[in-house]
Amino acid sequence: MPSGYQICAKCKVKRRIYITDENPETLTRYKTCDACRQKNKQYKRKQKMRREARLRRGSSETEGEQMILLENEGSSFDRFEDFLYPLSQNDVSNVHCVKFSTVIPDYIIPRYRQTEDLVNPDANEKRIRDYREDVKAKLRVHYLNRIYEVLSVSGYTFKTRSTNWKSSKFYSQMLCSEDSGAKKKDLTEQISIDLSDPNPLYPCRSHLNYSFDSISGHFQLDFTHLCHQTLLPSTGDFWDTIKPPQSRIVKLVGDQRQGSSQNEEPSVDAEGKRHLSAFANALNDLHRKLLGELGSDSEQATQRAK
Repeated sequence: MPSGYQICAKCKVKRRIYITDENPETLTRYKTCDACRQKNKQYKRKQKMRREARLRRGSSETEGEQMILLENEGSSFDRFEDFLYPLSQNDVSNVHCVKFSTVIPDYIIPRYRQTEDLVNPDANEKRIRDYREDVKAKLRVHYLNRIYEVLSVSGYTFKTRSTNWKSSKFYSQMLCSEDSGAKKKDLTEQISIDLSDPNPLYPCRSHLNYSFDSISGHFQLDFTHLCHQTLLPSTGDFWDTIKPPQSRIVKLVGDQRQGSSQNEEPSVDAEGKRHLSAFANALNDLHRKLLGELGSDSEQATQRAK
């Protein structure tokens, strides 16, 4: 086997010519096997489609908001307090592409000295895992928690969307919990939503991206978020298609004996009286039928016993 990346950096499978890699050149050119590269292409293709869908959903925004989104230059700070100030004004103004960059001192987050372990994490898996968890915890203590506190005063909550380690670098993305573009539209998540009182969603184009290099100590933050007060709730493509169920009390009728009135209906509101009473009567009929079948089965069993 030629020299190169002998272990797939993604699935950790031993790479072999004509088994995991059709072309021998890919062993030295890429860190991942053919299957993982194909999955990554599909993932990026879906991400591109999602971005395009978000742009289409946000086409109804005002001209002023579109101008903000089209800006190429934002503010960049090297003092963390200066970076926090625009975030503190986010409840009344839009924040676009505000960046912070610094080198975190070694006494706050120690560097990982064995750089060869980061290239081949299988060698010392536990030590690397502990170090990565320690990096995440210290980033939360020294930086992220302060951002959460400032945003919470404005009424915003950001939640982690994705995290990823690439060799020695850590990447993470967070999105606003009320960002309509970040919500999945599949039915499995809709089941868990309380439709009677849904939280409003806004096309606020949020992201809080940050990265940390565990060798150089370089730390970067990038924040964008449109003020919710300047936006209309994004309900046209999602919530309007799901109508909250109205509160109805259905009183199912018990066994109707012979001679009882067939016009008796369960107590319901006027709007759904006809449909719900028919539904209740159908349940009663099914109940009587089941009781009749159970009674006939018990009589047959008694006769066989005799």
